[in-house]
Amino acid sequence: MMRRNFLKNLTGQALAMSATGNAYAFGEKKDGTNYTASKSNNERIIKIGNRTLEEIRDIFSVELYEKTIPLWKNNGVDWKYGAYWTRDNVNEKYEVVSTDKGLYDQARVLWLFSCFYNYFDPDEFNLRAAKAGFDFLSKYFVDDEYNWFHSVERDGRPIIKNFSSSAVIFAILGLGEYFKASGNEEALHLAVKTAHRFTEIILTPSYTEGTTGGQAEPGTPFQGTWLHFLSSLTPLLRYTKEPKLEMIALMCVRNLLQHHYQPDLGYAYEILQPDFTPHKKDDYLQTYYARSVSPFHSIQAAWMIMDEALRVGNTGMFTDGMNFFGRNLLERFWVDRNGEQGLIGHFWPDRPDYLETKINSPYVMKEVFVTCLYALEHTHEKWAAEWFDRAFSYSYGKPLDWPYRDTLHQPRGLMLSIRCLDRMIEREGKVSNFFS
Repeated sequence: MMRRNFLKNLTGQALAMSATGNAYAFGEKKDGTNYTASKSNNERIIKIGNRTLEEIRDIFSVELYEKTIPLWKNNGVDWKYGAYWTRDNVNEKYEVVSTDKGLYDQARVLWLFSCFYNYFDPDEFNLRAAKAGFDFLSKYFVDDEYNWFHSVERDGRPIIKNFSSSAVIFAILGLGEYFKASGNEEALHLAVKTAHRFTEIILTPSYTEGTTGGQAEPGTPFQGTWLHFLSSLTPLLRYTKEPKLEMIALMCVRNLLQHHYQPDLGYAYEILQPDFTPHKKDDYLQTYYARSVSPFHSIQAAWMIMDEALRVGNTGMFTDGMNFFGRNLLERFWVDRNGEQGLIGHFWPDRPDYLETKINSPYVMKEVFVTCLYALEHTHEKWAAEWFDRAFSYSYGKPLDWPYRDTLHQPRGLMLSIRCLDRMIEREGKVSNFFS
């Protein structure tokens, strides 16, 4: 009954697009081809829990085509000056509260329109909307040395010129996807050069701006930096051959798997000391985040490492990302409390009451879905099916109050999940040949 009510307004066109679409992109090999069905394993997964793969895919499709994308098509593009109206500019009633434009969300909406055009709906509107973002960002947000500004006024005049690490990563992500959509070589050049410039900055001993609001010593390694940077490099490297970027992506994976993750503890620290060792317990000099664990960042790291492993064909990398940042994390940091479920926001190993910390926002569930589906698609691991069903049943039993105006996690989680389910359906439920 829930599925029938949820799908009653879905157009046939939307379902057809999600089922056929263009090239898969997410989960591809380095050469752009897709993994096929295993010839040595005839086991099939037709359902996850009580729902068929098609039913789950259709529910995600409704959310993408009927809830998320229309918000951006109808209200998101600033056609007069360029770029977008984001959460910084308008409230939930779409009343203008500020005309300043911040790189963080502007770059993410560039990615959203470009990615949707590339793999779901190659409509001229989506390409024009992406171009509106690219033209504005490339003209006003970056200088000749590939340093990106934090924010500008509506007409492009700079407000804050300081470097913003997370926003720059999203600029690389958006530029790569726009190059795929448009073939614009300037976008590719800007993405590659920005990636190199970003690498220079984050490896300097004076770097402090990671993912904890600057509350760290100079030279601090941030888990969030490596995983988000990796997520922008993996798709970019599917579109271009850049040996130096290959090594940068490898650096990101190595830092996550061999430095931040602690095999004897079963979790990854969010920040490390400048020499890449964990902060010591009872160190009176340590800062607030010194020994913290971010389940939100770690669950993202899981599928991002897995996606990079699929691109380069490395099964060991896939397995470690899946187990270290995926399965271990879910089994340890998922809570069911007072009718609410999900991953806790932060964990401090030196605080016994960590399970009482706030549960992450609903959009984190999208990261759980992608991690479990990647694992299920390529391994048929029983735990992946169980955790996906648990998270999905809880999320759509109500359903949760999804943040449809979110510029990355919500739409990205939907698009990756749909593509993953499409591949599983195309293989008739058989595991991929990645491990064989």
